[in-house]
Amino acid sequence: LILGGLKMSMIELLKLGTPIITDITSIGALIYTVRSFKTTTSHNNRIAELNERQIKANLVSKSRLEWLDQVRPLMAKYINDFDLYKNDILDAITQIQNADPEDINKIILLQNEKIETGYFKLRFFLSEKDSNPKLFDSVKEIYDSRNYLYEIADRKSVV
Repeated sequence: LILGGLKMSMIELLKLGTPIITDITSIGALIYTVRSFKTTTSHNNRIAELNERQIKANLVSKSRLEWLDQVRPLMAKYINDFDLYKNDILDAITQIQNADPEDINKIILLQNEKIETGYFKLRFFLSEKDSNPKLFDSVKEIYDSRNYLYEIADRKSVV
């Protein structure tokens, strides 16, 4: 072989090339290691980010379930109290001639107090700007309709 004007045998060339091949292999291994490290680090960062998102999602989900566990019984009691209030007023209107107005007033005021208590407890859990505007509107609508029933009873001289 002629290399740069020098005649070399293949063995001499291999002897010369061994350090160069070793250097090239070392550089290649270093490049591979750096790229592998970057890929692994990037992958681990993505996994950590996904784990963090999952933890946050689980906390939000858990808090929503706890919120529901607290709001459901309040809502059920609120609706039941309103239904009792409505029935008491309607009964009072139909039985006004046979009942003592004082007793009717006491019943209506007691039910009204229960509805107000339930309303303000639910307001504690609900917000007009919350993610449940329909639920808030329903609770407010029930609360406001009690005024309408009160006006009917008042016109009939019950309250």
